[in-house]
Amino acid sequence: MMKKKIIFLDHDGVICLKHNWGSQSKTLRDFDDFDTDCIKILNHILLVTDAEIVVTSDWRLLDLDLLTMQYHYKELGVHKQPIAFTPNLLANTFGTKNKAEMRTKEILKYCFDYKDEIDTWVAIDDLELSLPKLNFVKTNTELGLNQPNIMQEVIEKLT
Repeated sequence: MMKKKIIFLDHDGVICLKHNWGSQSKTLRDFDDFDTDCIKILNHILLVTDAEIVVTSDWRLLDLDLLTMQYHYKELGVHKQPIAFTPNLLANTFGTKNKAEMRTKEILKYCFDYKDEIDTWVAIDDLELSLPKLNFVKTNTELGLNQPNIMQEVIEKLT
C-alpha cells in the first residue's frame, strides 16, 4: 500500500478568512465561502505534493457527513476532496475546554490510528496547536494561506 501525505486542514482562518465569515448561515449545506485566493494556493499545494486532506475544522461537527463536505469542497473549486475528518474527542474527554488542545489531541489520535498509512503530514491552523514544528503551520486569521511564504512552508514540510 502506498503511504499518503496528509494535510490536516482547518477552515476558519486558513481557507475561510475573517471577511468570509457570515457569508452564509452555517447549516447543513450553507457554509461560509472559502477565499478564492486561498483555494488557488491550496490547489497548488495539492498538485505539487499529491497530499490528501483530512478536515480538522469545527465544521466537521455540524452534524454532516463526509460526502456533504466533499460536495462543498468541489463546489468551491478545491481540486481534491477530503478523505476523512479527524475524530471528535470532545464527547470522550473530561476536563478540557481548550479548542487548540482538543484539536491537537484529535490530530495525534488520527496519526496514531492510521500510522501505517501516513508518510508525512502537516497541520494548518490559525490556532496555536502543540504539535512539532516539523508538522505544523500557523496562519493569521485574516490572511490564511495568503500569508507570505506559507505555501512554500507547507510544501517543504510535505516533501
